[in-house]
Amino acid sequence: MVAVVNQSVELTPWQRWAKRLAYVVLTLLTAWLLAKIFWMVLAPEPIILKAPVAGQSSAAKTPQVSAAQYHLFGEVGAEPVVAVKEVDAPDTRLRLELLGVMQSSTAEMSSAIIAQKGGKGDFYRVGDVVQGRTKLGGVYPDKVILDTAGKLETLKFEEFSARGVGVSARASEPAPREVREERASQLRDRFSRIRRPSDFMGIASEAATESPEAVIDGLGLESVGVGEGYRVDNSSILLKAGMKPGDVLLSINGQQLGDASSDQALLDQVMQEGRAQIEVQRGNSRFMINQSFGARN
Repeated sequence: MVAVVNQSVELTPWQRWAKRLAYVVLTLLTAWLLAKIFWMVLAPEPIILKAPVAGQSSAAKTPQVSAAQYHLFGEVGAEPVVAVKEVDAPDTRLRLELLGVMQSSTAEMSSAIIAQKGGKGDFYRVGDVVQGRTKLGGVYPDKVILDTAGKLETLKFEEFSARGVGVSARASEPAPREVREERASQLRDRFSRIRRPSDFMGIASEAATESPEAVIDGLGLESVGVGEGYRVDNSSILLKAGMKPGDVLLSINGQQLGDASSDQALLDQVMQEGRAQIEVQRGNSRFMINQSFGARN
């Protein structure tokens, strides 16, 4: 039988001191390692990228894009459009013809319909290029100012062409539907070949003595109601003058529109005065158009 004998080893003083020192050192090392791991997770060291090697292929470089090249807030140095003040400039020698003017309360927003001699009219706003270096400088009731690199010239309406056409303020009886449609078709053809505002007034006034309704149809207008104006349809000749489908012509020179028979008298007034102030409604907004036709002699 084997007997187990427990013997306790007695440590010398210096051994006991070394043992305590080992515990302290081990505790400090453990605390240091835990702290380092903690900070590596919470705040890792920043990654430092190497500088690119000189001569590196440009295809591998990241493209540098500046927002300035997109002119997000307007192009730097772009000059604002400023309308030319009315001046006594000489008549232009350019082969241009003024067909209509539309004045806005803001001069820079005014526009005009200008055509090459014998050509189709185009819509121009102040600042637009009309021909070559010539821009539309300003718009006025009876003329426009053309600006060619600072050289100002005047383009006026051609003088009213006397037709000797008498206009009666008394309306005729409504024509039969077939006759009215035929007259409207003929008027549309004549209106499409108009080159001067005065020609338009002459044709419209002459036709109105026979059938006011045919004039309305020929212009591509539809009566909204007595005193409520005329609506522009998709085939209206007035689209060439800047009107849009759905626009409603409310009044001319302050007189409400909507009755073709009574509106005939208004044509004679416009021919006598040579100009008309047309009130137009487009959606929820209204605006005025000043149109000159040339006064009757």
